[in-house]
Amino acid sequence: MPTLKIGGMIFFPILFFLNFIFINHGPLNFIIYCASIIFIFSLLDDLIEMPITLRLFIHFFISYIFLFQFSDFTIVTLIFFLVSLVWITNLYNFMDGIDGLAGSMTLVGILFLSIPLYLKEFYSLLLFNIYILFIIIPFFYFNFFRSKIFLGDSGAVTIGFLVGCIGLYGSNYGIWPIWYPTLIFSTFGADATLTVLIKVFNRENPLKPHKHYFFHKLIDLGVNKKIIVLIYLIFMFFSSSLAFFLLYLDTISIYIPLIIYLTIILLILSFIHFLWLRYNFKNNQ
Repeated sequence: MPTLKIGGMIFFPILFFLNFIFINHGPLNFIIYCASIIFIFSLLDDLIEMPITLRLFIHFFISYIFLFQFSDFTIVTLIFFLVSLVWITNLYNFMDGIDGLAGSMTLVGILFLSIPLYLKEFYSLLLFNIYILFIIIPFFYFNFFRSKIFLGDSGAVTIGFLVGCIGLYGSNYGIWPIWYPTLIFSTFGADATLTVLIKVFNRENPLKPHKHYFFHKLIDLGVNKKIIVLIYLIFMFFSSSLAFFLLYLDTISIYIPLIIYLTIILLILSFIHFLWLRYNFKNNQ
């Protein structure tokens, strides 16, 4: 039986309903409006597989509309945040490759984005995050433990966009610096970013569907899928805890721990890539 890609069709309409009934906060409504367009086109992509250039155009266009509400961006920062928002939007789609990966990423990420909101009494966005957790927990159960459903593009891309918007929204209101959500999702971000860089270095098209992400490489090396999810979950929990700890240090003090952690992640991913290359070399002899 094929795994059903219906997670998004369940997740987003419920979130849409809960937001407008129980929160109905202007800026959050605007996020939902933008996410609705992302959801509709992603749902179409699940059904008819749209060209990737069209998908990216839609992602950039809707992301630009969302960012346009922030008036204090320069051209350089606008381009940076535009690319970043589109990147995390697609990052979720990349990570929806094995059961539990995208769900665990959402659970840990939203949890650690909620803690500063609670401490600073920013209750509208906190309630929005709680609704996301409320919906994603049942999905995680049926996805990870039962292997019944995937998020699909309609779920993964939409949640990725929402997470990116939450990160930028909190940064704009002074809840956290922009590096805080970036560090929380750095484990998965490092996987996808390094994979794309390797593809570009090898003169391969990174936009074509492939199974060369590092969690795919671990599968090729014989690691159990649930163990892979557990490993990623541990690293994300550590990076999130580190981000929360650094959040209350002065700016100068955060650079050394950040550099050390990112270096460790890079070395681990490089070692996995080396093992995978050696595995392929032996199999092709």
